[in-house]
Amino acid sequence: MEVTQDKDRRIKTLRRELEGWREVLCAVYSVLIWEKQYFPAISISAVTTLFMLVWYIEPSEQFLSFTHALKQSVHK
Repeated sequence: MEVTQDKDRRIKTLRRELEGWREVLCAVYSVLIWEKQYFPAISISAVTTLFMLVWYIEPSEQFLSFTHALKQSVHK
């Protein structure tokens, strides 16, 4: 019985904490289920833009050059 009460209390706490995110989550959900005709275009455009940004920045090269410079400064 005590475990059930603890679980119910944690669920209520989680619901209160997520109450502020309700509007955001509802908007995201409507985009994900393609409620409007233009939502697929928005989704595809967002994913393509994110992919192109990551491709353009090439984070692995920047990260490697940063760690290389960091190692050189530590060993001096």
